[in-house]
Amino acid sequence: MKNTRFPKKFWVRTLRAIIVVLTIGILISSGVVSAQETKPTTPVPEMDGFINLAGTRPPKDANPKLDSPINQLIELNNKKGLFETQSFAEANGMVLDGEKVQVVLVSTPDSIEGLTAEIENLGGSIQANYEGYLQALLPIDAVQEMANQSDVQRIRMPNRPIPSSPMQVVDILSEGLAASNAPAWQSIGYDGTGVRVAVIDVGFTGYTSLLGSELPITSTVTIYDWTGTGMGGDEHGTANAEIVYDMAPGVTMDLHKIDTGVELGQAVTQAISDGVDIITMSLSWTLDGPGDGTGFLNGHRQ
Repeated sequence: MKNTRFPKKFWVRTLRAIIVVLTIGILISSGVVSAQETKPTTPVPEMDGFINLAGTRPPKDANPKLDSPINQLIELNNKKGLFETQSFAEANGMVLDGEKVQVVLVSTPDSIEGLTAEIENLGGSIQANYEGYLQALLPIDAVQEMANQSDVQRIRMPNRPIPSSPMQVVDILSEGLAASNAPAWQSIGYDGTGVRVAVIDVGFTGYTSLLGSELPITSTVTIYDWTGTGMGGDEHGTANAEIVYDMAPGVTMDLHKIDTGVELGQAVTQAISDGVDIITMSLSWTLDGPGDGTGFLNGHRQ
């Protein structure tokens, strides 16, 4: 009798075909279910008609030149008034000064002078500028008008730094001193003498009490407050400056306090102008650009 059994290869191919068919069927049915269930079963959390989460839902008449939170702020201010506007701003990391909001206008270096005059005419005030970026306190009612200026490419919230780790000012030597064998180098004259270091950070609380002990003497320290709020607010920068001084007690030191990316640009520009040898910054920033080293915080215009 002739052997009618199918060869092994036949069964392998058949099994593969069955698996493919079943997989396609599952994917199709899943797609149908997904399409039918796109409507959320749980309401999205809102704040009296406004989503209290930056960038989640722009208003219907949103200006494409404005960041989503700024569009939401303007609409909320128009509909609900300043009290609820302040609550929204605080929840979304926005800075308000009365009825003015802190924003960054993206333009070109050639347009800064004209935009500065226009902002002041509208009752706003300039805080900082770097290349084509203009940081200002702008009346909420005037933001739309500035966005309509042909020289304005975009109005966005300022980039804000995040200290890399909590630090505390203490009267001890840095652990890195011994780990790096720095005392041996210092003992033969390599102590930073003749070197100028710029420390950029979000605050230098208590630095004055350390001048001449944990920090260099007053005459060799230069202070820059790019925020206009004083050098305090955080000990992070003071602690970083202490580490620099422990490692190189002969340095001349500049302390730059910043709070935004535009202020960072000003600080770096000033440090270069001052002829510093080293710039140190122990801060993290959220991604601002395509991630290929060409973003604003990398020192290049987008």
